[in-house]
Amino acid sequence: MKLLNETTKARYSNTQLLKHLDRLSDFVSQYNGTGTAPLRIDFAFGTLFKYDYDAKCYYFECSIDDRDNILDLINTYSAHVKFIKTHNMPKN
Repeated sequence: MKLLNETTKARYSNTQLLKHLDRLSDFVSQYNGTGTAPLRIDFAFGTLFKYDYDAKCYYFECSIDDRDNILDLINTYSAHVKFIKTHNMPKN
């Protein structure tokens, strides 16, 4: 899984950032023990949902226009990817 540089993040549109975030979510879902993607992006309704593992459901996180929150999520899940790569974790 390739991670984005800060200059690339600044250059990307929200749609490109969301597509990258979706790939990050898919990558993390292979290692989280449940196989459930931590994020769901609904382009039709313009919303991003985050999975609550305790309640076993998705809840509203932000609008797909909320660039700051999207960048925060990318940074969070990029850290997860770095951890997975560093520790050579086995897939489910």
